Amino acid sequence: MPVIRELDPVTINHIAAGEVVERPASVVKELVDNALDAGASQISAYIKSGGISEITVKDNGGGMADEDAMNCLLSHYTSKIRQIGDLESITTMGFRGEALPSIASVSRLWLRTREPGAEYGYEIKAEGGKITESGTCACPEGTSVTVNDLFYNTPARYKFLKKDSLEAGYIADMMGKLALTRPDVSFRLVNEEGKTMLYTPGNNDLLSAIYAVFDRKTAEGMVPVTGIHEPLRISGYISTPENARGNRSRQVFIVNGRSISSRTLTAAVDEAIRGWFVKSRFPALVLQITVPPELIDINVHPQKSELRFWNDREVFRAIYHTVQNTLAAAAGIPSMLDQQKTSDQSDQREVIPTTDTATERTSLTDASPAKENKQKQVNTGKDKRFYQQGVNDIPFTYVADQTKTLTESEVSSLTENNKQADLTDQKREYFPGEGSPQATSGDEYKQMPIAQLKVSSLKEARIIGTYANTYILLETKGELVIIDQHAAHERILYEGLLSRTNDKTGRHKHSSQILLWPHKMKISELEASVLEEYREQILNLGFDFELFGTDTIVIRAVPELQAELNPEFAIAAIIEACMTENPRSEERRKEILHDIACKAAVKSNDKLDDIEIKKLLTDLEDLDNPYHCPHGRPVLIRFSRKDLDKMFRRIV
Repeated sequence: MPVIRELDPVTINHIAAGEVVERPASVVKELVDNALDAGASQISAYIKSGGISEITVKDNGGGMADEDAMNCLLSHYTSKIRQIGDLESITTMGFRGEALPSIASVSRLWLRTREPGAEYGYEIKAEGGKITESGTCACPEGTSVTVNDLFYNTPARYKFLKKDSLEAGYIADMMGKLALTRPDVSFRLVNEEGKTMLYTPGNNDLLSAIYAVFDRKTAEGMVPVTGIHEPLRISGYISTPENARGNRSRQVFIVNGRSISSRTLTAAVDEAIRGWFVKSRFPALVLQITVPPELIDINVHPQKSELRFWNDREVFRAIYHTVQNTLAAAAGIPSMLDQQKTSDQSDQREVIPTTDTATERTSLTDASPAKENKQKQVNTGKDKRFYQQGVNDIPFTYVADQTKTLTESEVSSLTENNKQADLTDQKREYFPGEGSPQATSGDEYKQMPIAQLKVSSLKEARIIGTYANTYILLETKGELVIIDQHAAHERILYEGLLSRTNDKTGRHKHSSQILLWPHKMKISELEASVLEEYREQILNLGFDFELFGTDTIVIRAVPELQAELNPEFAIAAIIEACMTENPRSEERRKEILHDIACKAAVKSNDKLDDIEIKKLLTDLEDLDNPYHCPHGRPVLIRFSRKDLDKMFRRIV
């Protein structure tokens, strides 16, 4: 039987390094976290060979005294906690006394540090976790850590590293997220060729950081997010449906100043954007979430990239409402022309960052050089000798209610409950224009976009006609507005079906409208058996039917809606849906309503007269989201006179 023995310190540090130091990006993150905790306002990282051969992180933070510099390379030494209770309210980013020993154990490390006002600095050299040299040195105030030959003594870890270019990309992505968490700090990332892969101005403006990390187009396509749902405070930016992306790579969630991954937050955003964004299209977003530190557990992951909330349902509800309200407030009839190419800046945001960039960045891995920031550094008003405490001064407390983690099966029912929430709660949670993130502070940005053309402005629109019996053409306030008649009618039908009240059993039951003339419809025996199998669910939707022989049904009632519903098309959609999946689930019920609205709405080549068009416009005004069909496609687009003049080269 194997004998249980105590591990030697070298092996212990290697095991710890395996948990904390996964790749060069992990090293950079730990060193940058330490610099942030030291109160740095400027942080520069230099890498060679994707960070494998060399990483240097310099900061202008508080620095360390000689004794602290020696202790920071010892295991289980830290300046951040003193007792077990401190783990429940951690507000700092890194444990300088915990990460450095792990990093040093798998590299050759050179640390130089100097406190503000000190005559000399102090340097330490270590190899494989053992200190080889130490003593006074000349160096600027702050701390500089150089890590050479990462994993030189752990070949098992080294062989799993990727190509240098990919490892550099991981570092750039991680640095970008850190820059978004702290827009008040200037970040710089430079590779061995002297190319600046990332540079942020550190002007305490989140939109400036978004511009620097992502690109100008992304920043221009965003609107501010603000929400209050005690004990959560939410702020940030999210892109509009017209600026959607094909993936979630530019979705950043920041909780108490820490970029994290969370299935709850992602699910809440996905549910909130449903019906606003086309399927498989996602917004770019940066959401800053502030919550009392005692209500989260950040020790569930060695790299603190995940956390556990005290109540996933409350968090889901807060994010869901805030994002939905933001999209509704920013919605309008979009212009399909590239607004960046027009000279009319009165109806759009003009993004003018404080720094110039040589070329636009299209991704974090192919960022282009940025020129030196000429703006003065922001004065934090804090002595660098003291560590910044992040969110220690949160002015509220909350009694935690321990609940289980939110599962995927709970998302749909939770979403429906959110939609039925009292409007007064939503008003309390969202205050447009109040407490917006610092988007308009300073001279970096001229102005935020004014309200877009709303559907309510179409009341007095002149009906020009229709094109191809598909698109309705209107003229209003000097704008040409084009409406997709199918998408508009589909949205009207869908919201009408969705807004029916619940019965006493809690199931969704729609009020019915009896048809003046019952409608006969031919069906197959299989379709008849499907209708009988799911009769209860279909009746709850507001339909009433009965079999008439073996191949016919008689439709006697349809859901009561303001808009006209084609009974045969609606029943056909229900049959098709029931034959593919079980319609009893809440999520499937919504998809069936989508299908009913799509099949029963007016189609292309269905000719509408002026009376029907006016009725369509009136019904659109009463919708929660008249700008997108249930699948997220646009219902209306517009062209200004100036847009058309530019298209025809009347103006340049």
